[in-house]
Parts: sequence; C-alpha cells; structure tokens
Amino acid sequence: MVRVRRLCRAALVGSAISVVLVACLSMSYASTVPYRNYVYNVWGKPVLCPQAYLPDFVVDGVQLGIGPLKNPGDLFVAGSDSIYVADSGNNRIVCLDAEWNVTAVIDSFVDQGQVQRFANPSGIFVTESGSIYVADQGNSRIVELRSDGSLVRVIGAPRTDAEGVFSENTPYAPMRVAVNPLGRIFVIARHVYEGLMQFGADGDFEGFVGAPRVQPSVADIFWQKIASVQQRERMTLILPAQYNSLDVDAKGFVLACEKNLIRRLNSTGTDLLRTSGLFPPQGDLNVSSDPDEVPSLFVDIAARELGMYSVLDRTRGHVFTYDSNGNLLYTFGGIGYLLGQFRAPAAIDSIGEKLLVLDSQLGRITVFRPTEYARYIHAAMRAYNDGHYLLSEQMWREVLRLNANFDLAYKGIGKAYLREGDYRSAMQLFRLSHDRSGYSEAFRMLRYEAISRYLGPLLTVSVLGLVALYVFRAFGLAPRLKGFLRRRRVSEAGVDSLEQDQTPVASGIRQPWTSLARGIREIGSGLSYSLYVIFHPFEGFWSLKHERKAPLASAICMLVAVVITYIVVRQYTGFLFNFSDSSKLNVVVEALSVLVPFALWCLVNWALTTLMDGKGTLSDIFTASAFALTPLVLINLPLVVISNVITLEEGGYYYLFLTVAVLWSVTLLLLGSMTIHDYDLAKTTLTAVLTAIGMGSVLFIGLLGVSLVDAIAQLVRDLYVEIVLRV
Repeated sequence: MVRVRRLCRAALVGSAISVVLVACLSMSYASTVPYRNYVYNVWGKPVLCPQAYLPDFVVDGVQLGIGPLKNPGDLFVAGSDSIYVADSGNNRIVCLDAEWNVTAVIDSFVDQGQVQRFANPSGIFVTESGSIYVADQGNSRIVELRSDGSLVRVIGAPRTDAEGVFSENTPYAPMRVAVNPLGRIFVIARHVYEGLMQFGADGDFEGFVGAPRVQPSVADIFWQKIASVQQRERMTLILPAQYNSLDVDAKGFVLACEKNLIRRLNSTGTDLLRTSGLFPPQGDLNVSSDPDEVPSLFVDIAARELGMYSVLDRTRGHVFTYDSNGNLLYTFGGIGYLLGQFRAPAAIDSIGEKLLVLDSQLGRITVFRPTEYARYIHAAMRAYNDGHYLLSEQMWREVLRLNANFDLAYKGIGKAYLREGDYRSAMQLFRLSHDRSGYSEAFRMLRYEAISRYLGPLLTVSVLGLVALYVFRAFGLAPRLKGFLRRRRVSEAGVDSLEQDQTPVASGIRQPWTSLARGIREIGSGLSYSLYVIFHPFEGFWSLKHERKAPLASAICMLVAVVITYIVVRQYTGFLFNFSDSSKLNVVVEALSVLVPFALWCLVNWALTTLMDGKGTLSDIFTASAFALTPLVLINLPLVVISNVITLEEGGYYYLFLTVAVLWSVTLLLLGSMTIHDYDLAKTTLTAVLTAIGMGSVLFIGLLGVSLVDAIAQLVRDLYVEIVLRV
C-alpha cells in the first residue's frame, strides 16, 4: 500500500512535469528525427512520448552494389540472419545477410530444362526450413524455391470444381503470399474480394478464408431500395475491401490488414484478434471529423515477439506497434525525404529488436533501432510473459521514469501487484490506467477476501443481537426501560421546565412558521403521492389533474431531484460503469442537459395538443411529465451506490435496472399524456412522435438563429475593422 501511495504521488508529480519533460525530449529528438512518438489517452487525444525508435542507417541498391532498386514491393526477414527483398521493378529477389552483404540475386530458375524469369514479383515469404515462396504477379503464379534458388514447384492459378467459386476467365495476379507451419499457403490476389486464397500443402486450391464484410453506406442502401431494376444494373457493385498484406505469427495465426483494420485469422478464417485496449488497433484516431484528413491505410504488417505486431501506414508513413491485447505501444515515422521518413512505404519487418521499412518510391530500406524507452517496454512485457512479475514491475517503473503519462505502465505494474496478491494496490493502478477489466478482477478478489474475513464475526454479532432483542421483548423490559428514562428526565429537568416547554408560542411568531410548515407538508405529501402515481398511472394522473393531489411546487421539486440525480450519476457512479470525464463536469451544463429537453417537451407538447383538442394545460403537462420521471430518481440513486460494490461480471443487473428506469419513465410519460389530454393510445403515440420532431425542429431553428447572429456579428466586426483601416 505504501508503495502504491509513493507511486501515485510520483505519478502526480510526473504528470505535473511530464509536459515539460516530453517537450524537452521532443526538442532533443527533433534535432535528429523529423517525427514524434505518441499514444492516445483514454479520451482519444494524442499524448507525446519519448522516441521509441530512431533511424540508424539507410540501405539502397547502389550501396549494395547491385544497382538501384526499382519499385521494390516486399521484404522478409528469415530468422535473424537473412533478409530478402522483392525488387519488383527489376524482376528479381535480392538475398542479404545480417551484415547487409548480398548473398544471392535470384532473377530466374530452371523449370523442366527451360529458364523461367520473374515478372513483377511483388510478395515474398521464407519458411523456417528455408523454402522461398515468391508471388510472381506478372506470371500469375506462386513459385517455391529452395534456399539455393533451385525450383521446388510452381503453383499456378487456382482450380476448383465448385461452380461460381473461381472462374477460369478471372485474371489471377497474386500480390502477397504467406505459409503457416502446417504448410498451408495463403495468397492475396488482385481484384479478389472473397478473402484470402488458401492452398493446401500439396498446392491444391481449398477455398477462401476470412472474407471481409461488405460495409455499404446508408446512402448506398437507400438508393438501392428505391432504384429500378435497370438502375440497379447500372450501379457500381458494392464490394468488400481487399486485404493489403499478411504475415504469420509465432503461433501459426495469419495476421492480415485491410484499410485500417487488422485481423488475426485461424485456419477456418475466424478472427481471433484481441482488442481489449482503450481503442481498436486502427492507426490514427479522430481523423474522420476533419474533411482534410483521411483514416490510416495499412499496407503491411509484421508479426513480432510476445504477440506484438507492427503495421505500416501509407497515408502518413507512420509505424504503429501494438501488443497482443491491441494496446498502442509507440509510433514513429512520417512522409518526406528526410532520414526516418518515407515517400511510398511498402513493407515492414523486424530483425531482432530492429525494424526495417521498405520505401518503394525511393528504392531504399531504412533501419530503425530501439531507444532505451522501447527496450524497457519490451523487457517489461518479456518479464511478465516469463512469470518474473517483480522484474516486470521494475521495468515498468523505468518506463514511468521516462514517461509518467504512459497508461500501459500503470497497467503492467497493476498486473504484477495482482499476481502478488496486493489487490488494493492493483485496483489503484488499474484505475490510473483506466483498465476496467483488471480493476474488476482485483476488486472481486479484494471483496472475496473481505467477506471471508468479516462475514463470520458479522453473523455472530447479528445472531447475538437478535437473541438479545428476543429476550428484551419476551421479559417485557422495553416498557420498564421507557418508564425509567422518563422518570429520570422529570427528576433532572423539574416540573417547571416541563411546563415551560409546553407553553404555547405567541401567535404572532407561530403563524409564519405554521404556514411554512403547512407548505412543506403539502410538498412532501405531493412527493409521496408520486409513489402512488408510478404504480397506478391512470388513476394517479387523473387525480393529479382533476383533484389536484399535488401542488406545482411538488413537480418542481421532483424535477430538481431528477437534475440532482443526473449530476450524482455522472459524478459518483462506480469506476467500472462511469465512462465520463468527471474532471470536466460542469454542474450548469449537466443541469441544462436535463432542463432544456424537459422544457422543450412541455412547451412543444402543449402547443401541439392545443391544436389537437388536448384537454391538458401547460401546468398539467409540466406536473405529469415531472412525476413520470420518478423512477429515474428511485432507481438511479441506489444504483450509484450499487455500482461501487459490484464487478463487471455483475454489471448485467446494473444495466438491466438502468433500462427498466428509462422504459418505466417513458411509459409513464405516454400514459400521463394520454390521461391529461383524454387521448387514446394511437393519438398519444402520434402526439409523442410529433413532439419529438417539434423538439428537433426548435433546436435546429435555434442553432440556425445563433449561427445567423454570429455571422452578422462577424460581418459587423469585419466592416468596422475595414472602415478603421481605410480611414
């Protein structure tokens, strides 16, 4: 516990100076690299971090002594000592060792006594046994070679007896290839949208796996619904996105990327990618709201140790690295001509802890080396994976020393504490990292520990208390004790003081207080009547209108209670179920978010029902609508307390009662409107729908008016500035 307090204090101090530290680090690195490392916080905002990878050196064909590389399409690292480059424009495969010496250049092979040459080889994969698979795109084939370049076999266009699966007239252009440990071959082919093409170890085509989903826009669906048959025939087909690249991880799963999505496919094509991080692994976030920005486009993916994977974004030239759970670890790279930037990034792979990025336009490979910051992250993950939790904690602390705002470090230390059995400390650290699943697990274990420790004594005290109460009542001790206490009070206070206490207050002073007490009693009676209304809505709402069972002040108090409930829910709901930023809570804004819709409902409903022969007045609508919100107060306030003592696994009950509260209030709102306006159910539903539309219209007109006033004010300011400058 002391360690966590020290860590929390260090986190606060680190957060206070983190901006300065990161700025200094960024300025220091800015002199050497033209990019920044960043991750995203829980609110989706980029947070600057120390650099994780720095460019070490650049290799091109001229330096290798083989002439310039021309539009290279792929690279692959086999083991830790062999590098293969698919030099597509020169129709060759370049083989290198770990020291960047050229060991072989394969541009042809002998097949049945004839020399065959590559034509635009765009993909390459090398197995552990040394077999080289080349996606020979121009020749519509997959070529398997031995490590010395001799031919093993040629796998041509897929053939199948199943009708409609793959037409013989369909052009076959394999772009990327990968092979799993069982020998199955996976191919990405141009203009093939059914998914990855799968070939057996014998080279026979077995079908497609992992087909991407078709995601048409709402506009596409709308126009297809209203279009005629002839128009549909002329429309462009809505096709799924095509995979761009693939790789095979250490467990034999296929990592594939299309657009800004990543999949981890098993042999049946099921996506097993874990996305338990704050955000799915999709590259840059929050770019769709800016019309000048476009989402990331992943062109290659590289499987790494410990379940990590790095993806290459062609849009901005960034390299994003994620752990096995989909947490973003670091980012580097960019578009440009400087060292560490790319013009047309095409492929990425790792050799040890170094990363290699191939630039197809510049025809070069940039080698990136990890910094101390990245090494500590890798070491912490490796130690935890090997079961060395204390060492993992120490490594994560080193990461925090360099970057106090790295949420994953707090999460890593929390996992170490959880393994050590320090559940309270783990909860605090999981909360700092916004890891709700880890927090729930630690809280569940802490709750079980507390119940095991205190349940026995609590039950013992409860049983003894019940026995004492039974004895107390059985022997008639309660009346005797009450009489004894009264006699003692009389003897101590005296008769005169008792009589003085019973002397009535002067009528001039008593009357205002009596009126106030009467008003409070009326309001309290009206609020208590709300309990009758929610269980007997027809009779209750009828009495509210015709018998005035509750004053208007009671409805106002109920509305105030709803506002308070909403603020309390937003601020004090348990961490596991509270996804709002409590540090930015504005009580005025939260209150208006309840009062404005409520006022619009009452006013628009009154205006509509006046035109539709409604019998209710504005006061009736206000009172009935306020009382209809009673379930929100009665259910949500206890749920705030409950949300702090339950786990995520028990959260289904929490959301169930939240749903019940909302549905109950909506039902009461409709029944109250039906009763006070003397409508049937159909007319009430129509009125409610029209009221909702009217509320939207009022908001739209209001926003339009605000925009118009702002535009006029801007025009006046511009005219004033122009006149002042002219004069």
